Order: sequence, then structure tokens, then C-alpha cells
Amino acid sequence: MVLPYLEFSPQRCRLPSRRYNAVVNWRAFIAFLHRWQWLVAAIAASVPTVYYGPKKLLETWDWYVDRFRDRPILEVLREVRIPKKLAPFSPGGPGEVSPTIISIAKHGSYSVGDLADILNRSHRSVGKSVRRLRAQGKIELDHGGFKLKG
Repeated sequence: MVLPYLEFSPQRCRLPSRRYNAVVNWRAFIAFLHRWQWLVAAIAASVPTVYYGPKKLLETWDWYVDRFRDRPILEVLREVRIPKKLAPFSPGGPGEVSPTIISIAKHGSYSVGDLADILNRSHRSVGKSVRRLRAQGKIELDHGGFKLKG
């Protein structure tokens, strides 16, 4: 007596074919995507972020610095404002005028200290803004102070 599971038949023992089976491979790919879709989405989203992100970040930072730090200095230079500490000050008496006020009125040039006093900011902060504005070509050094170019 021969048991059926011990019987060897060449028809039952076929090796898999090496042909390309498109349906099975696509199904396997779809199953892979369903399993790892969060990873595929994260990679697809992170590539443009890494590529475009730093440039946009720096442009936004430059806009904020210009808007909130540099523009007030340009506004002070466009209109004549006397520093708060010098307005009541007269060095030699009632007829004398401060040299700083003469420089502002005659040449329109402000020192970093004058700009810091007018804007209630530190000398360091105003100095950085003045450096940026000079690099952009918007202001120039004149008679010991800074004034609008042109």
C-alpha cells in the first residue's frame, strides 16, 4: 500500500516560472505602498522642503529685519528729528546750539547714538542696522554721521 502523500508525481511539483507576471508584481507594489504609505508621503514632502526651505527662510528673515529694524532708521533719516536727550540741551548757554543739532539740521546726518536715542534702541542694534543699510547702498557716511544716499 502506498500512501497518497508519499507518492511522487511530476505534475504536482512544478517550479515557479521565471516569466514576468505584471498583475502579481503590481499587487505586491500596491501592498507595499499601503504598508509604507506614510514613509513615501514623508519622503515626497521632505525633498522639496529641504531644497526650497532654506532660501525661503532667509528671504523671510531679511524681510522681517528690513521691516522692523532697518525701515525705522530710514524713516528717521527722511524726516528731521532731534534726539530727545539733546532737545533741551544747550552747551554754552541760552544762545548756543549743540553741535549735534547743527550737524542734523545742516547736513542731515545722524550718529549711531542719535539714532539709538530717537528710536529707543541699543547702540548695538542700530549699528547692525546701519551696517546692513550701508551694504545695501541706502545710506552713506557724512560729517561723522549717516544720511540718506543721493
